[in-house]
Amino acid sequence: QFFMENGIPYDPEYVFHDVRSAVQGVHTSGLLHSQILADLETYLDKDSGTSDLLESLVSQGKQLFLITNSGFPFVDAGMKFLIGNHWRDLFEVIITKARKPKFFNESKRPFRIYDPQTNSESYDRVLKLSKGKIYQQGNYYMLQDMTGWYGFNVLYFGDHVYSDLADPSLKHGWRTGAIIPELEREIIRSNCLEYQQAVKWLNILQNLIENAQMDTTQDTTEIRQSWLDERKEIRNYTKSLFNAQFGSIFRTYHNPTYFSRRLARFADLYMSNVRNLLNYPIEHTFYPRRMELPHEPHV
Repeated sequence: QFFMENGIPYDPEYVFHDVRSAVQGVHTSGLLHSQILADLETYLDKDSGTSDLLESLVSQGKQLFLITNSGFPFVDAGMKFLIGNHWRDLFEVIITKARKPKFFNESKRPFRIYDPQTNSESYDRVLKLSKGKIYQQGNYYMLQDMTGWYGFNVLYFGDHVYSDLADPSLKHGWRTGAIIPELEREIIRSNCLEYQQAVKWLNILQNLIENAQMDTTQDTTEIRQSWLDERKEIRNYTKSLFNAQFGSIFRTYHNPTYFSRRLARFADLYMSNVRNLLNYPIEHTFYPRRMELPHEPHV
């Protein structure tokens, strides 16, 4: 948008690589973490319900584990802010600097014990994973061997479809849940009166256009063209209600976006915040909706 508005020639591929390098650089340099640590109240919601959820799960006999690519000092500061100094007591296993998605694919990288007091890693071989200790690196296969956690017995949450969810779901059979903060705004938009009225009229227009195709008279052809023009306007309008440039992250007009299709492939559940689970009892089962196929009658 910047290049187009200012008449600057550009190659989209170069822009993509530069933006990706900038985002990666902010992460690997530690700049992102240092900025967040300097102002936790701005970036973290202390009243998010995370503490209530974790303590509820533990009290009902669930075993919790944490696998994160971040280093322990960053994780520790954030978790103390959200939950309190006792946060480590809630987890059976804590793994930092996991290097996902490699964690789920490589089998030779061992676990190492991290000492928060000296900010150093031990050279002792890790033969078991103990509660209260901090581990770094490691791999999925050693985690399974040392804990016995496997397949549908595990429900794993993450906020990155590929790094967190793809391999656990497809290769290892874990149940997976995606955390998508943008979903909250999308739900609000899709439930607003303007959007619902526009979609209803859009569906009516679509049926009119489809049924009018069999009539090839000039009058009907002209009317159909006016409907097509109106359909285009409404489609752009519904798209703009989510984002003026990109529309919804879940839908492109009638079709799901690529992100939405990947999400359906890799995640059993998705939600805006993990605290949403507090609205359901521990034994609750989520059932998928029956999807209507193109050749099936509308029921």
